Amino acid sequence: MKMRLISLAISSLIAWQHAIANEKDTAAESFSELSLEDLLDIEITTASKTAEKIDTAPATVYLITANDIKNNGYTSLSEAIANIPGVTPIELGFFSFGGQRGFLNNFSQTLILVDGREMQNLIAAETFLSYQFATHNIKQIEVMNGPGSPLYGANAYVGVINIITKSNDKNYDGTEFHMEEGTEDTSAYSIILGKKFGDLRIGASARIFETDNWDFGDFVQDKKNFSDGFSKDQQEGNNLHSAGYINHARAEPLSWQIRYKSVYVGQESFFMRSGKGLENVAADYANQRDYRRMRMNYIGWEKGYDGIGDFKVEYKRYKEWFWGNNYRFTQEKFDEIMKIRAEDPDSTLGPDDKLTTEEIHEHFLDTYSQENSSGSTRDVYDLQYHNRWEGDWDLIVGFTYDRLDIMGISLSSITLSPDFNETRSNENSMRRPFYLSSKRSLYLQLRKPFFEDKLHVTLGARRDDHSQYGSVNTFRSGFVYQVADKTYLKALYGQAFREPNIFEKGAQVDPSIPPNTSLQPAEIDNYELSVHHSFNEYMKGNMTIFKSDATNQIVPEFTTKFTNSSDSFTINGLEAMLYYKYGAWFGDVAYTFIDPDASMVGEKKVDNLNIYPHRLSFGVNYNFTPHIRLNNRTNFFSKLTAEHGNPALTETFDIDRTFVSNFTLSFHDYMYNDLSMNAQLSIKNAFDEEYFQPNVRNGGPKQFMQPGRQFMFRMILKY
Repeated sequence: MKMRLISLAISSLIAWQHAIANEKDTAAESFSELSLEDLLDIEITTASKTAEKIDTAPATVYLITANDIKNNGYTSLSEAIANIPGVTPIELGFFSFGGQRGFLNNFSQTLILVDGREMQNLIAAETFLSYQFATHNIKQIEVMNGPGSPLYGANAYVGVINIITKSNDKNYDGTEFHMEEGTEDTSAYSIILGKKFGDLRIGASARIFETDNWDFGDFVQDKKNFSDGFSKDQQEGNNLHSAGYINHARAEPLSWQIRYKSVYVGQESFFMRSGKGLENVAADYANQRDYRRMRMNYIGWEKGYDGIGDFKVEYKRYKEWFWGNNYRFTQEKFDEIMKIRAEDPDSTLGPDDKLTTEEIHEHFLDTYSQENSSGSTRDVYDLQYHNRWEGDWDLIVGFTYDRLDIMGISLSSITLSPDFNETRSNENSMRRPFYLSSKRSLYLQLRKPFFEDKLHVTLGARRDDHSQYGSVNTFRSGFVYQVADKTYLKALYGQAFREPNIFEKGAQVDPSIPPNTSLQPAEIDNYELSVHHSFNEYMKGNMTIFKSDATNQIVPEFTTKFTNSSDSFTINGLEAMLYYKYGAWFGDVAYTFIDPDASMVGEKKVDNLNIYPHRLSFGVNYNFTPHIRLNNRTNFFSKLTAEHGNPALTETFDIDRTFVSNFTLSFHDYMYNDLSMNAQLSIKNAFDEEYFQPNVRNGGPKQFMQPGRQFMFRMILKY
């Protein structure tokens, strides 16, 4: 890997020498020449499903541009959103736990969109953030903190993350090649293209990514910080001594779209293979695997008519499969192995000898699989009408029909590829009748400015009629008032809901136990006050205070049964973002304060359980020359009281405050004829800080250690 990294760097330097010698002026204005107002005067669409400026949008939205991605050396979506106020990704070397505004789990309460189309996994409606969401094809990321159900329906509970791609942008014309090499044998190769031929436009993006991930071999043998509370047999009953710690991952996302006049067809898909990281205390850290395949095909038509309005019709077809295996330790199986050893006169292994890989694979295999199934499906039909009249009224009306047919999971302790039974019946845990559901949704949004465009009023409502849990109505309102030339005040209210998934309803439970299809969605009411202000030509910022009241939360009554809680849960908080630019210096400062209701751990009330009271992120960029830039991104995590990740222990512990710094050196926009060359060298966790994040799902190890110092080199060629 080091030789590949050195070779790529040398090749890049040679190319730059030729580029500098042949450099020519370009009509495109460079990033460093834009004013702060121009940098932030970018339109977004997530808040209202129509283009608007952030200052007047009826929501709290944060924007990550392609330049932000380039300057900070972001290669994954999790890296990019980690520096947004109110957003907390928690890494475990597999996928990201976390969430928004203190509602932390596995991002299942956040809706993930790609160009406005949902990309949740189907089986549990989770926002599964892993290597399939990379940054190579991102034009911008719009992160909306706060409820999004009045526009987007279920599971936009505390926010929406909308990835806007380059390849599907009507204005993108060109070809890009991205090459990445990094420590832990990380490599990636990506291509993006967008070409227009008269009324025909073709856009596509493909990527192959591989990494060995950080080696947590020493950490998973740490009986205090990782497996505290587990038995000695479980702590030592693994094969790290012989098989090692292996956590290889590979991701292959693919995106394409063909558009002819008003008609378009496209696909978003990925295949991903990875290890299980730190998710569980395991007997084998080398042979656990998780495979995920998802495909979303779509076809649509959109056209505007003068005096009538804009119409859009779209059909989406989702297919999903996932399968994998764990090697979870159980004392019962361990005792069985010891008994076999004792009774076998030919055995050379005694009770003090380590478990062999063969013993682990024979006795501890835990397979979950849809591999041999036809896959879960989702069919979504969308119709939307948008009209502006009399110069200022803005109306959006939409209807959605959504049919979801989920495959359950075949479980096995014998084979890695178990058979799959697709017979729909109450007795078949792989396809019980309640796995099939449908929903009809109608939404409406009306916007109008008053008082010579000083006051912008937004009212919206949605009704979702579900075949199992009935009807849910959600409402939103937004008042944005321009009190001065560069000062805006916002008063926002919004509602949202999260649907119960099939596991909460009773999937994989004894068929003799009836499913809990009467389980109702969790609901939330959110109140916000915010101010957006430009101090001068060098500085601009915004600050939001919010209150979120969650009710009807879905909580476990015991391991396999969930119920709607009668208790409400409130989180108050403050978010602030400051952008600055002066001469060759520019950057941002992001701050988050979260104050939730106290949580019960055993019989003790705990404040800010698993939630950082304070988060601070500093971004500093300096332009040495028009083509060379240095970036530093430093994150501060305040001291944290965490619930022990081992569910058998009802206790808490402290995670110390931490500063983590990343550096990125960029060589950008070197021109050679029509070729633009860019390169970056990033150092993540530059000072090799040892730090931890909480296990917010309370389902295994005590906590999650974060990777140490890592290097990444990226080269981008644009035609």
